[in-house]
Amino acid sequence: YNPDLLQLVTLPLVVLAYLNAFEKRSSQSGIWLGLAGALALMTKYWVLTMIGAIGLAALIHPERTRFLLSPAPWIAIATMFVA
Repeated sequence: YNPDLLQLVTLPLVVLAYLNAFEKRSSQSGIWLGLAGALALMTKYWVLTMIGAIGLAALIHPERTRFLLSPAPWIAIATMFVA
């Protein structure tokens, strides 16, 4: 087993957590997104490109202001750094 195999689980988990956080915009969904991002970062550091892509997707989406004004993205960032 190697880190590439672990990413088969963590990368879809990050995407699912992001979609959940973007839809619900709650603190709890932000915590789950941060934990999923931290778990993915523990497998390989190039996951930062995917996290950057998630950030870009959040900035491009038409409802970006509603998402960025909610606590979800900011709690996710803080949770990821703490974890």
